Amino acid sequence: GRPKDIDHLTDVYSLGAVLYHSLTMRLPFTGDSIPAMLVKVTQEDPPAIRTVDATVERPLEIICQKAMDKDRGRRYQTARELAEDLERYLKGQPILAQPPAFATILWRALRRNRTLQASLITAVSIVVAFALYILLRPGRLHLLVDPEGTFLFVDEEETFSESIRVRRGSPPTISALQDL
Repeated sequence: GRPKDIDHLTDVYSLGAVLYHSLTMRLPFTGDSIPAMLVKVTQEDPPAIRTVDATVERPLEIICQKAMDKDRGRRYQTARELAEDLERYLKGQPILAQPPAFATILWRALRRNRTLQASLITAVSIVVAFALYILLRPGRLHLLVDPEGTFLFVDEEETFSESIRVRRGSPPTISALQDL
């Protein structure tokens, strides 16, 4: 890390690492050398607690994840917040920490994995290209936009009055397109 980033949030992260070790009896990160371990600490997430020990309850895993979040803004902002969530857990009350959203998990996976990035970009490109080919192939539908900003899907054999008119922001229904 950078010395300017060492502050109370670093302490919260450290408390999360201690909690991780207490729950799993394993260090969150290991390495052959200190520099190798520091790279993991700064660039990787530790293995999910429940993959290391399935008996750990989900709320504790979520608390630990939040304490060790790489994004300082999503981490507990004080050690007191972390302690209060642990107290809520011990009292059987709902914790305030939430598991990361699916989009966050996907974004993290994409940031770490160049192969996954390339695969996702390729898949999306193929789907978009195929959809455009199906919609705009010769002898089928043509997409036009009239002066009022209305999208027109026009079949080669239809007149404009028979075309599907769709206002911006409201795509045609699948059944309307199938009727063509």
